[in-house]
Amino acid sequence: MPLMERPIFRAFREEANVISTGGYHDGVSTNIFLNHGKDPLVNLHENVHDRIFSSCPDARILAVLLFGERKEFAALEDKRAIPKFSELINAMYSASEFAHEVFATYLSIKVFHISEHSAQAMRYPRDYQKYYEFLSVPLDERLGSSYLQYLVANALMVNSFSTPFYRRFLRSLPQVITSLKFDENPNQRLIAMMDVLGSGDRLDRLLAQLQRIADEISGSNGFQTWNLQSEDAWIAANGQERQLIEYAISNFLFGWISREARLEMYEFDERDSECFIKFANLFGYGPGLTPENRTAPF
Repeated sequence: MPLMERPIFRAFREEANVISTGGYHDGVSTNIFLNHGKDPLVNLHENVHDRIFSSCPDARILAVLLFGERKEFAALEDKRAIPKFSELINAMYSASEFAHEVFATYLSIKVFHISEHSAQAMRYPRDYQKYYEFLSVPLDERLGSSYLQYLVANALMVNSFSTPFYRRFLRSLPQVITSLKFDENPNQRLIAMMDVLGSGDRLDRLLAQLQRIADEISGSNGFQTWNLQSEDAWIAANGQERQLIEYAISNFLFGWISREARLEMYEFDERDSECFIKFANLFGYGPGLTPENRTAPF
């Protein structure tokens, strides 16, 4: 595709509405039926939105509410609750639009080879480029590999949308919470986490720790150690070794970011899973995947 040709991206609310009505979660797999066209960048961008809505706890609350709204809350028995659910939808939109677009834009570009990142970023409209730069400016110069860039951004994404709100909301039903606290706001969480990553020598210390984790995995599995900052080393690495390192780094990053930013991150609880299914059933929404599998980096 010529560099001058720009892809078309829908407004966030339209993206979210399409996602909410394009599929459901059957308790085992995510079933989403979307046609985003033939442009790989558009597909990748939309797929990140899909992944947030289908796998991150807080976003899954919004996905259910959107499903109900699109169906005009037909399945909801207590229609008196509709104004409160509508108020919550608006609150969750305003609290998450920035974070959604930052991750959808940044991660969609990081799937391409590192040599293509600049060109793919230029294909975005200027307002989307600003979303990309929110992460690329502080991270990319110090994270030399696109694999590391992706893993760190993915951990930030999961942490942004895995807040105490999920449990607080579900366990408050049938009372409907209509506002979010500061640490339940994905936009604010992302900003706070980036403030932490950009302060002092935190990122350097993090990189040193990630290298130690990778070296330990390589050593214990009989692989030769390699530099995580090297794009070529990631590409050349044994597939099994790379998968083990990605998983270990992701697990470490979830906890490290939460601790450093002093933000509580939601941890799976079976009772919450049961509450979510009851909540989803209020709107005729299929039973959903529980967020215990959030550690998968891709």
